Parts: sequence; C-alpha cells; structure tokens
Amino acid sequence: MRVRHTRAELRAEDPWWRRRSWPEKLAVAAVAVLIVLAAMVPGSYRNVTVYLTGEPVAVSVRDCWMRNPERPKYGYTCAGTWTLNDGRQGSGLLDGVKGPRPAGSVVAMRVRGDVAVTDSPGWLVYFIVGWVAVALLVTVAVLAGRRWFRNRV
Repeated sequence: MRVRHTRAELRAEDPWWRRRSWPEKLAVAAVAVLIVLAAMVPGSYRNVTVYLTGEPVAVSVRDCWMRNPERPKYGYTCAGTWTLNDGRQGSGLLDGVKGPRPAGSVVAMRVRGDVAVTDSPGWLVYFIVGWVAVALLVTVAVLAGRRWFRNRV
C-alpha cells in the first residue's frame, strides 16, 4: 500500500532553505545587500569629512607601490607631500589615487590634518548610498516588527 503525504508534511521535512518561497528568499537577499551597502557609511565617513571640510591643495606624489604584489587587482597606494595655505607642510598617504603615479606628479587633493583624499565628489556617492541603505534597513525592520507584533495578537 502506498503512503500519501500532504504537501505540508513533505515541506516540514525539507531543510529550512527549501521551505522559503522565492519572494522570501529575495527579501533575505535584499536585506543582505542593504547590510553590505550600509557598511559604506562608517567606511567612507573619514574621507567624506575630509572632502567637505579639508583644504584644497596640490599634492606632489612622492612614491606609489602595489598594495599586494601577489594580487595586483587590489591596486596601488601612493604617498605624497603638500603645503597648506598658511605655509605648513605635511605628508602622508593619498586616499583615492587610482593607478600608479610617477614621482613628482601633482594631484588635486583635500587635506585635513595628516589625511589627504582626492578632490572628487565620488566620496559623497558612497556616503549617500550607505545612508539610503541604512534608511531602507530601518524601514524594513520597523515594518517587519509591526507585522510580527500584529500576528502575535
């Protein structure tokens, strides 16, 4: 005699990742992407503050080297020197310089203290995308929490 199982009984035996419907899987993936995007906020905060409040200067590149010679796709790091408008001189790593630059080449940067970032509004893009992701995560959390509390009663 053949035993018949209902669909619910068969689903209960499946692993948890097979029990979810595709919209639920899509929602989980979307939340994971939002978490990764939200991580851009603390990662770009320092560079954004230097871009917004730093002094624009021309930086002379002192040296560029490959970050990891075993993995060239990770790019280059450059160091340079600069002179502020009040005559003080500084030196340090140059954030945002793409590709190797020859020693002595001049790059437009913004400097605050010993931190120098490229004079590019691209820093704001990362920051804004990160904050939009944070706002969406908060919205999703509030809506999911309200739905969960509503279903409990």
